[in-house]
Amino acid sequence: RSHIESSFARVASMHDFKPLHTPLIESRGVFDRALGDESAVMAQHELFSLQPEGELVLRPEGTAGIVRAVLEQRLEKQLPCRRSYTGPFFRHERPQRGRLRQFHQVGVEAFAARSLPGEDAEMIDLALRFLLDIGLESDTLSLSINTIGTASERASYIPVLQEHFEAHRDSLSPVSQQRLDEQRPLRILDSNDPLDKAAIGSAPSLAEASLSPATRERFDAVCACLGAMGVAFRVDEKLVRGLAYYSHTVFEITSSAPALGAQQRTVVAGGRYDGLLRALGGSEHVAAVGWAAGVERLALALFGVRDDTFARLEAEPSVAVIAARGKIKDTAYGEQVACTASMAALELARKLRLCHVRVLHEHYGSLKRQLQRADRAGAMLAVLVGEDELARGVLKLRTMADGSEIELDANDEQALVDAVMVRLFGDSFVADEPLDIAQLFAEAGLDPDQLEERARNDDK
Repeated sequence: RSHIESSFARVASMHDFKPLHTPLIESRGVFDRALGDESAVMAQHELFSLQPEGELVLRPEGTAGIVRAVLEQRLEKQLPCRRSYTGPFFRHERPQRGRLRQFHQVGVEAFAARSLPGEDAEMIDLALRFLLDIGLESDTLSLSINTIGTASERASYIPVLQEHFEAHRDSLSPVSQQRLDEQRPLRILDSNDPLDKAAIGSAPSLAEASLSPATRERFDAVCACLGAMGVAFRVDEKLVRGLAYYSHTVFEITSSAPALGAQQRTVVAGGRYDGLLRALGGSEHVAAVGWAAGVERLALALFGVRDDTFARLEAEPSVAVIAARGKIKDTAYGEQVACTASMAALELARKLRLCHVRVLHEHYGSLKRQLQRADRAGAMLAVLVGEDELARGVLKLRTMADGSEIELDANDEQALVDAVMVRLFGDSFVADEPLDIAQLFAEAGLDPDQLEERARNDDK
């Protein structure tokens, strides 16, 4: 657990997330308003109440409490706002492998003035980066994404889904039949029960039933951003999130680690929830996206991984990657995808983070505003990715302290990364040639075999 949480803190910091601690005990009203129709289920089956009337409860999940804290501290007035959290949570349900009544989660929540596809893609990449950082192998992970549209689009979809499952009622599991009686057919899509598999497989998708062209275009833009970042994924039209506040992009990452078993393979789940702040009394103009991961389940997935694969570098200095993309409307998703600067900035930010550099990257705002925010955030460097510069095959690297700039070859990614690393960590960071260990021993007059024999004797 300590390794998982420390890795999470390090990777979240690289993406400019700051920790926010919320209490274990919350008002029941926070979850009633946040979870909507799901609150009755939470109250009946999962909430630990501390009083007979149930006004105070142990927190069952992290997002609603983080949103409450953001609103109370008026952090939504200081957008963009990125917060991370770790800690214990509680659900009164039957304990399962990797899913206990008291469990621990790590999670991130990003709040912004715009709901942009690029930020969805960046949050997904952050989740994958975190899983690799703790020691999971990339070939054991699988990313599934979907769009669940807006609240009105889902409202149109629910009667279609209800009618479909009613026709298959006799073949459904008891839990899914109960969800059908409660007029909550979306939750049936979450089921892992083998009895529900056939009915879920033949169910009409939301995309077929009620998605608008604007929602489809937005989701296509998310997919394009992931593609530009080199992130592999599959679209699962049956994927939904179990909590009512989600909208548009939802995703989950599963692991094939044998210790997880067949039914509990999801290690990260999340999505966008632009309307949640308004539900809790905040502004309707604040967009939000986040995800969470269960620590106990990750520990199971890591079972058998060697400790020496966990060593990672700490990174404190930061660099801002800024796309000078001109005037593009926030809802013009096709134009955003077609913007070469935006896509190049996404890929560059990802490459720098792979080098354990803390990167600040925003998806909206003029060049001037982005530079101002980067300066307030303490960025040492800024990489300026502009359409005109890319047309000439160059990028600009600015030193924030004095405003000096140099131009670098946009097609030589390694030279750009080296230039950033040297300015952050010093000239000694990048070696001209790889070290020849055998040559170093020979120049020092040392025999490696003798040193190994001496070490064995010392151990004895």
